[in-house]
Formats: sequence, structure tokens, C-alpha cells
Amino acid sequence: MKAVLYIFFFTLSLYAEASQPCEGAKDISEIEKLYHQGYFDQVIVETKLLEECPTLSEKEYQQLLILNYKSFRNVRRGKKARAALETLKAYQESKNIALDFETTLLLAEMYALRKDREKHRYYTQLIEDSLFSTPNASNEDLGRFYLIKYYGFEREQAFGDAMTIAQKALSYFQKVENPSVYYKGNTLRGLGNMNRNHGDFDKSISYYQQELTLYEAHFKEDHFDIAVCHFNLGNVYYEKLEYDKALDHFLKAHNTWSTIYQPQDRYMKMLNEA
Repeated sequence: MKAVLYIFFFTLSLYAEASQPCEGAKDISEIEKLYHQGYFDQVIVETKLLEECPTLSEKEYQQLLILNYKSFRNVRRGKKARAALETLKAYQESKNIALDFETTLLLAEMYALRKDREKHRYYTQLIEDSLFSTPNASNEDLGRFYLIKYYGFEREQAFGDAMTIAQKALSYFQKVENPSVYYKGNTLRGLGNMNRNHGDFDKSISYYQQELTLYEAHFKEDHFDIAVCHFNLGNVYYEKLEYDKALDHFLKAHNTWSTIYQPQDRYMKMLNEA
């Protein structure tokens, strides 16, 4: 009898939990807070759950797909990120929703990261046509536009052009009071990587350190991207033959990555080799 009652009340509690009303705008606002704090895996879970909400508006559903894309992108799960963005594009087409500026930016970004040059150029041109026909384009949008162009030049190995474009992107992000952590951080990392590859280690350290400071202001100390900064700084100091500083940064990266990855994972192998 007790077993039957337990099953009854357990089933009832599950039903009550599943049938609780959802508040699209409020719930999305909470998920956005998690995203800005760097809890990308949690955002992926929460957006998936909220997608089932029957009262979501078209706008709210699109917001969820964008958060889903950005979170998968940020945790380097490219196929999942692409699927989320393609779902968004297909949804807009099915509802006869015009391709908006934000979606165009994300599509250009995605195709640049996928090294699809033709589609990257197509969407980048759409952005350029829209952006420079607008008299009051925001510095954030201009920064993202030049970052997307940088991705294209970098993947075509036109490093001179890539450096110039990345510096231009950064100049716009620096004018924004609260710029996107992801976009400014990736710009700083790109500049750090390029300067390191060209042997300008001091400039490389400066950019990596700015990136690290940005993440430390927004994320917990054991965040993956903070560990990446320490790994990159460790490599530069190693190349400068400053082994004590290199070891300090490698150990900080190891403290985080060892809780995430198995010893045979490529990130741990890179650390062990360093």
C-alpha cells in the first residue's frame, strides 16, 4: 500500500512540476543572466526546457534559439551551435519573418568560423550594406562587423589585413561602456595570437592580460576561458624563457581543466606537453 501511495504522489508531483505555467519574458531574462555570468552549459539546459513552453511568443522563441546558439558556440560545440542557428533561420522562413540584423550577424559569424567563404562573404555584405546606410550605427555593431571580417581574413591567412581589422574591431568595443564579453574577449585573444605568431611577445602578453582581466570581472575563477588565458600566457612566457611565470600560468590552467577533462583529452595533453 505504501509503495502504491508513493508512486501516486511521485507521479502527481511530476505532473504538477511539468504543468507549472511558464513566463516567457521573465524566464528568458533569468537565462540571460546565467549567460552573462558564463554558465553556458546551464543555459543550454534551461533553453531546452523553456522551448516546450506553449505560451512562448514568436519573439521569445527566437530569443531562446539565439541564446542556445551562443551558448553552444561558447563551449565550442560547433555542430550544435550551427543546428540552433539553422533552426532559427528555418523558423523565420516558415513564419515569413524577415531576416533581421542580429540573425544576419550571427549567420556571418557562424559561416566564418566554419570556413564557408562564400556564405560568409554573402552575409558580411548584407551587414555592410545595412550598417553603413544607417547614420547612427552603434559601436557594438561596428565592432562585431569588423570582428566578423577579421575571422574571414584570419582563415584566409591574410594576417596583415587580419591584424588591422581586429584592431579596428577592438577600437569600437573600447568605446562601449559594457561591451559583449564574448566579442571583445575574442578580439583581444585574436590580437594576442597574431602578435605571438609574429614574435611580438610583449604585445601578445598585453592583449592576453586584457582578455584575462575582462573574464575575471564577469566569470568565476574556474571558468574555462580564464583557464585558456592562463594557458596562452604560459606559452608566451615559456617562449620568452621566463619559466617561473610560465609555470605559474600553466598550473592555474591545470587547476581548472583537470576538473573538466580526462587526462587523455587534447587540452590536458597540451598542458602536459607544455
